[in-house]
Amino acid sequence: MTSVPSLAELKKMVEAHMKNELNIMNVILNSDQRTVLEFQEWYINHAYCKGIEEMRKIGKNGRDRQNKEGGS
Repeated sequence: MTSVPSLAELKKMVEAHMKNELNIMNVILNSDQRTVLEFQEWYINHAYCKGIEEMRKIGKNGRDRQNKEGGS
């Protein structure tokens, strides 16, 4: 049975991924406008970005719920 990585291990893996992604974004941002726009369209519709948006919604919903419960 495979063990689930700890939060610290997950963050370490994601940090390495994000550094690579930042390098790619810098290349894109230094490209011509057409390339930037085409990449943006592809990227925001990718399952990866859709997943990030879902995490944001979950976080926002949780914060909204906490704020309502705290204010009640």
